[in-house]
Amino acid sequence: MRERILVLSADAHLRQWLVDILRSPQVLLETAANGPSGLSLVADREFDVLLVDAELPGMDGLETLSRVKTHAPRTGSVVLARKQSEELLLRSMRAGGGDFLRIPCNPEEIARAVERQMKLSLRQRQGPDRSQGSRRTLVRAFHSICLSLDLQGVPGRPLPGLQPLGVLARQVALGLNLSETAREEVQLATWIQAICDLPGEAPITIDWEELPAGVQALLEQGEGPAAQVVQLALALGRGDDIYEKGRFDPAMLELIPKGPQFKQVQRRAQLSRARALQDSGQNMEAVYLFEQLLKAEPNSPEVLLSLARLHRRPELVQQALSCSQKAGSWITAETCFEGGLVLHELNAPGAENLFSRSSRLYGDLRSRHRQALALLAQEWVAGTKLPAEVVRAAVEDLCSCPEPELLSAQADWLAPKLLAYPGLENTEAPRLIQRFLEEDSSRIASEIRRASWSLDARKGLARILGGLPWVPGREVLEVLEKDHSEEVRAAVPADIHVGSALPPILRIHALGPLEVYQGRRRLANNAWRTQRARRLVAYLATHWQEAHSEETLIDLFLADSPSPVRLQQLLEVARASLRPPGWQDVNYLLWEDGKLRFNLQLPRWVDVEQSEQSFARARQSQGEQAADLYRRVLAVDHGDFLEDFEEEWVIPIRLRQREQSLVARFWLARWSLEAGRPAETLEHAQWLLETNPNSEEAWVLSMDSLLALNRIEEALRTSERAKKAVPAPGTALKEAHRRAVASLS
Repeated sequence: MRERILVLSADAHLRQWLVDILRSPQVLLETAANGPSGLSLVADREFDVLLVDAELPGMDGLETLSRVKTHAPRTGSVVLARKQSEELLLRSMRAGGGDFLRIPCNPEEIARAVERQMKLSLRQRQGPDRSQGSRRTLVRAFHSICLSLDLQGVPGRPLPGLQPLGVLARQVALGLNLSETAREEVQLATWIQAICDLPGEAPITIDWEELPAGVQALLEQGEGPAAQVVQLALALGRGDDIYEKGRFDPAMLELIPKGPQFKQVQRRAQLSRARALQDSGQNMEAVYLFEQLLKAEPNSPEVLLSLARLHRRPELVQQALSCSQKAGSWITAETCFEGGLVLHELNAPGAENLFSRSSRLYGDLRSRHRQALALLAQEWVAGTKLPAEVVRAAVEDLCSCPEPELLSAQADWLAPKLLAYPGLENTEAPRLIQRFLEEDSSRIASEIRRASWSLDARKGLARILGGLPWVPGREVLEVLEKDHSEEVRAAVPADIHVGSALPPILRIHALGPLEVYQGRRRLANNAWRTQRARRLVAYLATHWQEAHSEETLIDLFLADSPSPVRLQQLLEVARASLRPPGWQDVNYLLWEDGKLRFNLQLPRWVDVEQSEQSFARARQSQGEQAADLYRRVLAVDHGDFLEDFEEEWVIPIRLRQREQSLVARFWLARWSLEAGRPAETLEHAQWLLETNPNSEEAWVLSMDSLLALNRIEEALRTSERAKKAVPAPGTALKEAHRRAVASLS
């Protein structure tokens, strides 16, 4: 059977050139000079490949292609354009374009592109699953419906929510090595049945006859692993005892997170959306989400502090502090510090006392860098001056801080505070200032222009610039040289080493839902242009150690439409999504020796990288140093690795991160008990029991910490709970029980 190709261009010379290149006894070629003529031909007969000139008169080539794809979605396509821009590439992808070639190009490129599209068209026509596109459209549609229903707070909805229930079902199906088709069908069946099980009138009408056959079979109580996964997810959503003996395969149960941990996944996703809305200034929408979170978790210090900011209600800070005291000393210290920032922002009294308390608590916990930060914050809001030697010691502690992100988040007040002290250029302070400049010198320049920096801070910065190895760009230097104060202008050294300006640091949080920041500005979800681009960036950023071949990337992200040109289109969209405003030449994704990798020369911070480096160093350390590093592992751990992703490459990293988090928790729990800090041990032990209630060691640590705190009756009650939770109690648990009983006397 002859292959049929349609050439669509208003340029007669281009049409003829393409016909000459593609002419063959095996090919039937037809041409059209405009969009309507091409659509008429497509409506009349089936084509394998369409070559379309983007610059058609009237209805342009991409609009024509979009309409062709509506009627003939399996037709391959090659878009020809005389220029290449991000807007054109994005339009081509949205229209369903395959290869994208800039003309003039050589005949070999044309032939290769047509051959690729011909194979793709044939595979789509003859593939085993012709309903793939329809099924994936349904997945996206029901994902949005379930998110909407969850946010509305539909009464009687499955626990812990419709949307995460389907995500969990898909993850279990992935763990069972079910095919991609089966995973999508499992997810759809779970969502549809969960919606149908809602009380009262169904929120949407579902035409079961129009559903894919595989989904219908699962909804009809089919047999096999896929049907079991659906029933497992629905039982979990109803709150049934899924661990009832003989009800579900134990191997399947091992693939799901424990109840409290699963509920936290939904909470973290909602918290991430709320913070994104707050960062973008959509305060009313953010308040609604935070209040929904507070209904589900009324004792969350983090949510209460966010609402205190948004509602401008200082009394919520005290409520957050009361809740934090039930969670342990570390959470209390964090809440005191953040609460102090909120009160200062609201011009409310009490900030100085909260910073003072935070400093004392961190001192008791032997976290010197956090204690130093709280101490400087206390002095900042009080407007007093600490002795020079105290400030010098605090700066040294901050410079050895294993949590660079902690300091960066406080740079707006910390940098001018440090620079206001005379003589700090002879300490380690310049290292911190260098870091702040490299991360976002434009923001520092903007803060100085807004007159938010004191005269002493501006003079301190002017003096310190000459001692830095180099200054990124001239922006900060020019602001100081034009300062209205003669003292500041005179303090600027003449021998400053000025280097290339740097864009704001790119911060990528992948432990929990994916969040990306450019400096202090968060990228909204719609900044990604396409979800494929978002997934590509997440993969490259969290696999920073290696470069990736074209074949690997196509296999991971373009398996449904494999094409090097499509990969280039996706790459351009990803680059555009990451590019900060005003930095048109910045490129975070680089081709090197035929492979793609993240640009390691630009300022960047990735929580997974920091976590793994801290964990590796902690394993080689001891005592307080190891404790600080293990705490760093936990400080950046805001949930499972990319918990809003479902790709297979995510699973090994997710499992490794879980294991590292457990090791860090157990080490800190044991060490703090031996170091005479049972309150910290209890905090870690309670977390371990929430995620793994069968852990004998976690029960023992909890009981021993309670005994050390002289909470003997609570230790005995914990012992009784442990007997029920641990199937076969060992010697350690029995000995802990004896110690508790003996303490009564």
